[in-house]
Amino acid sequence: MDKITKELINALSSGPVRQYLSDHEHDDIRQIILKHKEILGIPSTRLVDQIASRKKAKDKLPMYYENAAVIYPPVENLEQSSSERTARFKAELLGTMIPKELACGADLTGGFGVDSYFFSKSIRRLDYVEADSSLLEIAKYNHRLLGVDNIDYHPATAEQFLAATRGVFDFIYADPSRRQSSGRKISSLEDSQPDIIRLAPQIFQKTPLLIVKASPLLDIQAGISKIPFVKRVIII
Repeated sequence: MDKITKELINALSSGPVRQYLSDHEHDDIRQIILKHKEILGIPSTRLVDQIASRKKAKDKLPMYYENAAVIYPPVENLEQSSSERTARFKAELLGTMIPKELACGADLTGGFGVDSYFFSKSIRRLDYVEADSSLLEIAKYNHRLLGVDNIDYHPATAEQFLAATRGVFDFIYADPSRRQSSGRKISSLEDSQPDIIRLAPQIFQKTPLLIVKASPLLDIQAGISKIPFVKRVIII
């Protein structure tokens, strides 16, 4: 864990900070920033991130919200995360495809770790892959807080992980980022990161089952034509 992230997690998980976040959950975050540069030794912007993300989690991730000790990433990362409802759906869907209790899988786009959490609850082992080391450490902290102990964490890109791993998986999951560095949203698979179309040959050397979460704006027929062996399309 890098030093800055370690210090931040330790600070945010302390009792006084958790109490402050709970007490001020409904405050105007703009006023908090205007009035305070630091609170309890933590930059006010960091605390505001927690308050804003927790507000979003109340509806999007009720199980996370109910645990006051959960630490959140910046709001933009939370916005790109799966909701609890859709993550549960995907985990249940997976259970209809493979023998869950003995299965092992990989999440190539770990992010905040919500999908990884729900996948891990019903399989033997999961590899979580995320290039952002800070985001990875936050996900790991929350997974352990929520009682998960069967996830291996890899600070790497999807490309790096696939090139390095010798593992063979019952399934691989990917939710490619559909937002460019400029903030503009995209829908095509080849413009998303990672590029699942380009990686498909490597992925199918590692697994017989690839699950991809695509943009709701994706041209379905175009997507099917570009990824080999599409067996099923589910619209949520």
